[in-house]
Parts: sequence; structure tokens; C-alpha cells
Amino acid sequence: MFVRNSMRICLGLLLCVALCSCKGSHDVTGMWHGKMIDPDAQNGGTTDLDAALQQTDRGLSGNITWKNPSGGWRSLGNATFVISSGVVAGDKVSIIASDDLAGGKVTMNFTGTIRDTTITGTNTVSVTSIMGGATVPGTFEIKKE
Repeated sequence: MFVRNSMRICLGLLLCVALCSCKGSHDVTGMWHGKMIDPDAQNGGTTDLDAALQQTDRGLSGNITWKNPSGGWRSLGNATFVISSGVVAGDKVSIIASDDLAGGKVTMNFTGTIRDTTITGTNTVSVTSIMGGATVPGTFEIKKE
């Protein structure tokens, strides 16, 4: 009897520890602002980012807007990209957003880590057109309003 009760107590404690140590997903719904830096984009391209994110049980939706692009991104102007897929798992986030622009398509892939009200990580920007295409790696940081 003593052994059975001790085992139940130990199993109960292990379950409590396991439940307490599991990290829940962050809620990233809201407005985020920051910068994307792509050092390989013709003379170092940068752009300010505004992200309107909506998190549901199905993932992320919303849009990401470029503002004040420089370097190689200047030719794309201020563009808004629709999020086609996004996932938040624990403190990790991944987002794919794209837009059809004159003569081609731009697709951005973001993979980041959430810390408090900041998401930092890496990204790629892929530009495709009938003339060819390119994929440029970079980094980003956005902060929640």
C-alpha cells in the first residue's frame, strides 16, 4: 500500500513538473514594426517593416508592408505582402508572405525567435520573373507596438 501511494505521488509530481516546464505559444496578434537587412542585395538593401499579424488556431494571417526600401530593394518601392502561411510554436515563428509585382513575384520567408515583445531571425527574399530570379538572405527584427 505504501509503495503504491508513493508511486502515485511520484507520478503526480512528474506530471506537474512536465506541465509546468512546457512553454505555451506566444500570442503575436497585433502590429509589429522593425527593419529587414539584406546585405547581399546590391549595395546592402534595407527596408522598414510593418507587420499586421492575426494569430488563430489555424496559424498566422495578415500582411507585411515594406517602407523606405534602400539599396537593391528601392526598385520594388513600398509594397504590401500578404501572409500565405505562418506558424507559431513555442517561441519560434515562421512566416511566408508574397506579392505579385510588375513583371514578377516576390516571396519572403521569415524564421525567428520570439522574446518578450521582439521577434528576431533570418529571412530570404525570392524574386522571380520571366527574366530569371534571385534569392537573397538577410536578417530582421520587429517589435510589437
